[in-house]
Amino acid sequence: MFSYYAKWTPHYSEKIKPLVVLKKFPLNEALHALTTLKTVLSSATLGVIDEDPPFTLETDTSDNAISTTLNQQGDRPVAFFSPMLNLFLANVELHYSSVETETLAIIEAVRKWAHFLTGRHFTIVTDQRSVSFTYSGENHGKIKNDKVLLWRMQLNEFDFEIVYRSGKLNSAPDALSRVYCASMHGTALHEIHASLCHPGITRLHHFVRAKNLPYSIENVRQTVTFGAQTKLLQTPAA
Repeated sequence: MFSYYAKWTPHYSEKIKPLVVLKKFPLNEALHALTTLKTVLSSATLGVIDEDPPFTLETDTSDNAISTTLNQQGDRPVAFFSPMLNLFLANVELHYSSVETETLAIIEAVRKWAHFLTGRHFTIVTDQRSVSFTYSGENHGKIKNDKVLLWRMQLNEFDFEIVYRSGKLNSAPDALSRVYCASMHGTALHEIHASLCHPGITRLHHFVRAKNLPYSIENVRQTVTFGAQTKLLQTPAA
């Protein structure tokens, strides 16, 4: 992903070097380089938006997340959007096909950046060939699935073309859909719950959603219940 946006990162080769050459612990230098690159990349999106160059919307999904990038001039970063997939799906919908989840990424990205895209021609890039076929203007009459038809109607108000790009070339959204902090596994949610002074289910779930952390409402419910039981056991008898 950093290589993809290298031209927008001053002194990129110097900044990326610790991540490339470091082969052993400690990782302090590599972690510092990673933080620096993330900061520089985030700053690259804060420039004034030029109204003339067309936008390119790149999308991808993993089992856990939607990821989209909005670029201008092909690869100039404008904005990133990478929420957890379960924020948009009810339990019954968690079994969406790959075509449906990839389409959902497009729908949510277009909604997110409608203020940029409305009234302008733009390009959607997907690494799902079936999606590019289904939503191209040439195949409108071949759609039979009601859900796909509904999504197609939502997109009809926008002027776009959709193109296929293989997954190995779709590096930026692919990285966003798969990267998450390893410390979020295991007991991390319990630690978050404790650090927030043991909030209830609603408040903890709101925090999780606000931070786009990879935990479901069931994870939150179990954590709060376990915390309450532990606190009760630790309370001295009167």
